[in-house]
Amino acid sequence: MKYNIEPGACILVEDNEDHTYLIERCLSKNKNLRLVSSFKSAEDALEYLNSSINLPTVILLDVNLPKMNGFDFLHALKSSPKLQRTPVAMLTSSDAERDRIQANSYEVIRYMIKPLDTEELNELVTDVTAYWTDLESRG
Repeated sequence: MKYNIEPGACILVEDNEDHTYLIERCLSKNKNLRLVSSFKSAEDALEYLNSSINLPTVILLDVNLPKMNGFDFLHALKSSPKLQRTPVAMLTSSDAERDRIQANSYEVIRYMIKPLDTEELNELVTDVTAYWTDLESRG
């Protein structure tokens, strides 16, 4: 089965409604990324991704989620042949070095400390564009 990458599509996995609202506001100001789905749990996001033929350009992922945390989500994502190339930006209130190291072990494209601002999202767009350009050039 062929999967399509939906240009500019962004999925948010965040359980805090206030953070979700702020991220949605930042994304609404960005011309290159648009929020297509938002999930409060990692399990729901994985179910959606596994059942969809349209994959997002990027996933914005909170680290501290109930039940399945962000790192467990990353492990499941990177273990899936269908989903393993989907870039992920980690969103967190933690600036702990061990979290950064763990995120880097999953090759996240950006580790972002909340609250986010428009400039950080613009930088994320640059990173995501570079990621997909590099991936396409390698075939």
